[in-house]
Amino acid sequence: MTTRTGAYMNDAGSSSEYRELRVYDGPFPAPDQIISCDPAAPPFPKESWTQHMRPGEFAVRCKDPQTRLPRAANGQHVGSTEVCRVFGHLEAARADARRIVGAQPGLVCIVYDCTGSRVDQVPSRKALLRDMLMVWVPVVLAVPALLALGPWLLSRAIAFGWQLAIGKSLGVPSWAWSIALGLEAGAAAQPAEGVPAKSQAGHHKMRLSYPRAQFGKW
Repeated sequence: MTTRTGAYMNDAGSSSEYRELRVYDGPFPAPDQIISCDPAAPPFPKESWTQHMRPGEFAVRCKDPQTRLPRAANGQHVGSTEVCRVFGHLEAARADARRIVGAQPGLVCIVYDCTGSRVDQVPSRKALLRDMLMVWVPVVLAVPALLALGPWLLSRAIAFGWQLAIGKSLGVPSWAWSIALGLEAGAAAQPAEGVPAKSQAGHHKMRLSYPRAQFGKW
């Protein structure tokens, strides 16, 4: 069902004509009718826009990149009144999608063929910027953290590896030795009552260094 026709100046400076089609074949039920399951409520409408497209035509639909709900070309929220713009060739549809996103950076435009299959998508600039920040900000923050903590993590890994090797040489299962090391590390982090934390730290340091000192005996 054609609602209206129009034209706009494309990137090449020539006029591109389009026509608008209603996406749905009827209105949506009211929210209170849906909640109360009103038997008098109209049925949910179906998308009927592909039935009115001709071979070789392409349609442009606008959506919110976050909710994927339909929007009008001017950015307004729409429901069953959603329309799509239909063009006679693909490049005209793509040019219109770029023009809409350029005017409304918060929208994403999707191009469909006459069968309703997605052909192309023109993302919103806000969505592109958000995706870039989500990818690069953690990378930028992780590099200094790795440079600062890398040597410490390496030393701890080497020490833990030596302790596991000692346990293996004594015939202790790896899982049991790992639990023992974890319990000792947890005890080292909590000083006993009535004993200064400095003394406790020295005491546990001596206990943790004991296996290394005895390693030469095996």
